[in-house]
Amino acid sequence: MPIYHPDPPRFAVELEGERAVLRALSALPSDAHVFCNLSILDPAANRDREIDFLVLHRELGILIVEVKGGRLGWEGNVWSRIYRGQTQAMKEAPGAQLLAQEYALRRFLKDQCDFIPETTRILALPHMDLPEGAQFGSDLPTCRVLDQTKLKGLTPALRLAVSGGEVWETFLANRRSRQCEIRESSIAAIVAELTPTLLPPISLEEILDGEGRVLDEAARPILQHLASNFGKGHFHVLGAPGSGKSLIARMVAKDLASQGKKVLVLAFNRALTYAMQTEMHGLDGVDVATFHDFLIVQLNDLGLNPVPTGNLHQFFNTTLPELFLEHLDRIENRWDAIIIDEAQDLAAEWLPPVLRLLRNPEDPFLLLEDPSQNLYNRGRHNLGTTWRLDLNLRQNPSLRRAVWNAMPDCGWERPEVPIDPGIVKSRKSSPDTWKRDLEAELTLLANEGMDPSRILVLLPHRPDRFGLKDGQMMGPWRLNMEKDWWEADHAGRVRLNTVHAFKGLEADVVIYVAPQVKAEDLPSLRYTALSRARHRVVILEKALPAVLRTEEAKPATPPTPAPPPVRFNPGALMAPQRTAILGALKAANEWGSHPKEEIVGEKATN
Repeated sequence: MPIYHPDPPRFAVELEGERAVLRALSALPSDAHVFCNLSILDPAANRDREIDFLVLHRELGILIVEVKGGRLGWEGNVWSRIYRGQTQAMKEAPGAQLLAQEYALRRFLKDQCDFIPETTRILALPHMDLPEGAQFGSDLPTCRVLDQTKLKGLTPALRLAVSGGEVWETFLANRRSRQCEIRESSIAAIVAELTPTLLPPISLEEILDGEGRVLDEAARPILQHLASNFGKGHFHVLGAPGSGKSLIARMVAKDLASQGKKVLVLAFNRALTYAMQTEMHGLDGVDVATFHDFLIVQLNDLGLNPVPTGNLHQFFNTTLPELFLEHLDRIENRWDAIIIDEAQDLAAEWLPPVLRLLRNPEDPFLLLEDPSQNLYNRGRHNLGTTWRLDLNLRQNPSLRRAVWNAMPDCGWERPEVPIDPGIVKSRKSSPDTWKRDLEAELTLLANEGMDPSRILVLLPHRPDRFGLKDGQMMGPWRLNMEKDWWEADHAGRVRLNTVHAFKGLEADVVIYVAPQVKAEDLPSLRYTALSRARHRVVILEKALPAVLRTEEAKPATPPTPAPPPVRFNPGALMAPQRTAILGALKAANEWGSHPKEEIVGEKATN
């Protein structure tokens, strides 16, 4: 792998062409230098010229690589982009662009270096295969145009470009080849001169913001279309990771509330529920609660006041649901619509009694789940018309592939996108080194400009079992291990907790600390952990020591709730707390109005 400037190189996810060429350039030797997004003043045009890639290679000399992603058309020196059948002329032909870049570069270097080696101008077309006999004019010979096939065999293609199409061995026998060679001292001098001219490196946070805008813009019309239809009947939505299930739930709730309907929104996870309450704050007619808090509030209204005692697992999974069913006919509250998110966490027998609280049997209800994220071994649901959403609207495509690899029998179609090591990073660790490895990864993220509130560290078991404490330093930041993290003023801390605690939420960057024992690294657990990441994930493999199985090691149960009102007032939260909750969901508050269209998609067969 060559030496990159800056290191690591950074390209936004939408720059697919540059990212493809960057992967090809990784085959260069370790003494080569690759400059990315190099900006040099062009005195002739009185503006900066940005070079996509500048390669310094001892054998090949200086290579200027201009990347043009997507589909292009050309006729003589007139080039155009082709997008969705539309043709748009390019302001500057690639050949002229490369000539101007070479002129600016050589003018800059001539006063700084004793010797400037031969410069080769190369056009990279990573998404095209060139037709036989394609011609691009005298300033851009075919041998210096690299399509996707040539990029797969980079070294022979670069040698052909440098030699001007001549057989490499023949070219080496010619004295002209010596004009391309660069001595180590010359490379060092050029690197020293070019380094100050680099554009300021873009922070990782800015890159992820850009990726998020691209994903949100593409997803918005699809989600609006789905939400406008899923609020019309009885639907059971099976959604793949990144399909926007929770976002659809909120959009449907907002739409129904705008029609004057009284809406009940339930989920199992307390953190997800509080985040949804904050998201829908100020909407009249929307009640949001965890499933168990909802049962307790309804029973409290009847004067029963159930209190968790003894075996909490039995109380929440058996005693409380049975008590609710026993007194269901006495409950007077009714709703015009019921939405249940992350339904895979709720037992199948728990839901029909809740749906009896609809004002009319034909009123809409919506269940959303991903059965592969079922960490509590609860049954499957068979309510309403089932729809499969095998979509990826919220995750980087490479992440979706990593999630699928964690659990190939998840039932979703295998993504064909390869795993990009810049998106999914796997680091070998051990019980002796995992804390140092975690500190190292957090330090890297800090150096790349990441805000700690956008990072999530997930463990398969409670962190206190591994000697971690809330507030302790871990690399550059302190840890936020509060059970109800959104209620604590821990701005500037990294959230760390179990996979179970963050089901339904997402973060820009997730670090999953995997168990050393394979039996504890359950496919469903890893699948769920990786699906919490929206843009990047780091896996510390075989890191955590085995956990002794005790009574406390049973699957997580809901914490003992002090029966709260169903309504939650986010206005009482401090600003950093509101930011933490909203950031966890990564969803726009205002999606705008949406048309009432007929639903499209794949109807599942039960």
